[in-house]
Amino acid sequence: MLFRSTGATKVEMNFTITQLQDGTFQYGINGKPHWATKPFVAKLGETQIWKLVNKTPWSHPFHLHGYFFQVVDEQGRPVGPNAYKDTLNIPMKTTARLLVTFDDRPGQWMFHCHILDHAEGGLMGTVAVGDIDVKGHEVEVVAKRADALAFFFMRVFVVCIFVSKDTLSKFRRTEKVEL
Repeated sequence: MLFRSTGATKVEMNFTITQLQDGTFQYGINGKPHWATKPFVAKLGETQIWKLVNKTPWSHPFHLHGYFFQVVDEQGRPVGPNAYKDTLNIPMKTTARLLVTFDDRPGQWMFHCHILDHAEGGLMGTVAVGDIDVKGHEVEVVAKRADALAFFFMRVFVVCIFVSKDTLSKFRRTEKVEL
């Protein structure tokens, strides 16, 4: 079964990077790191086309938890071979379009760069699916069921970030680079 792009809601995410005064990098989506953003929102059954614009000088393997997507062109047609994915590499300075249908699994679902240093640096977020009231960082689920698996993966990912923060900090770039 193919997703249909006709009538799909358009969502744009710009992967950004800023070099801070201490020389470290802060990644973001639409100019903000994950801790300074609200979740993206999708209704149950809604199909969206996510336009992912990688404005950074690095590639990012983008991963969406809980749902599969199809890679599509500018007109919303599937890019061959026809396949469902949950991860796609977005090369530096390129754009990709993903067609995703948020079916019957309400809850807050994470997406992130699979390079943990990039995710830790701000390149991740969530999509609130279903009847959910989004208030800043607090998401109140008012749908009939919250998906425990999504929250489990978020907890596992947070543990990975805390581990990576200690182990990867010595590999963090500190030199100035031109962005």
